[in-house]
Amino acid sequence: MLEVRNLKKSFAGNPALRSISLSAQSGEVVALVGRNGAGKSTLMRIIAGCLPPDDGEIQFQDGTTIGYLPEGAPLYKELSPRACLKFVLSAHGIHGKAQRLRITEILQSLDLEDTADLVLSTLSKGYQRRTALGMALAPDPHILILDEPFDGFDPIQKHAAVKLLKRMSANKLILISTHTLSDAKSLCTRLVVIDHGLIRADAPPKALLKQTKSANMDSAFRKLVGNTP
Repeated sequence: MLEVRNLKKSFAGNPALRSISLSAQSGEVVALVGRNGAGKSTLMRIIAGCLPPDDGEIQFQDGTTIGYLPEGAPLYKELSPRACLKFVLSAHGIHGKAQRLRITEILQSLDLEDTADLVLSTLSKGYQRRTALGMALAPDPHILILDEPFDGFDPIQKHAAVKLLKRMSANKLILISTHTLSDAKSLCTRLVVIDHGLIRADAPPKALLKQTKSANMDSAFRKLVGNTP
């Protein structure tokens, strides 16, 4: 479904990605993990089509659609969660009964029913972030690209969102970046460790623990990328 070959990207002469290659298929949940500035968000933006690479190529299966949740996604804060979802679905040509049913489904799945018609500017960061996640999910894309999707979620909200994404992953490819390695381990089928624009490891969580002879993901991560900034 997704093939990335030798992607390179620099900003003002500073390399952000150094010949990144990976492939992934529907049914996988792939976590991109790394320190701040490792290149995770840059890679996601390029795959989502929001940023051109300097070199390399990306191939998708014909007809593939993408839902993208960037970190700190901008919202129309004068709108309500329901209005935001309606806007996205209308832009994708989904109207009438199908639109109403999909909005209800998303509001229920992200526990936004009680705040569905309140103005976003009056809601907490967690509610705003869940609305942004709902907007990425709404058109039911083949590939979901989620950059720090659980930012601002409380533990109960995060548990519900993880459960939802696991269920959705049966017929989607989900790419997710997170600084919380326990989230990556519980949700993802593969971890791709990126450091200084290079892939240092790409394997299922249990395989990474075994490969690094580590008792937990934090220890495995430190062994792969080191302790220095």
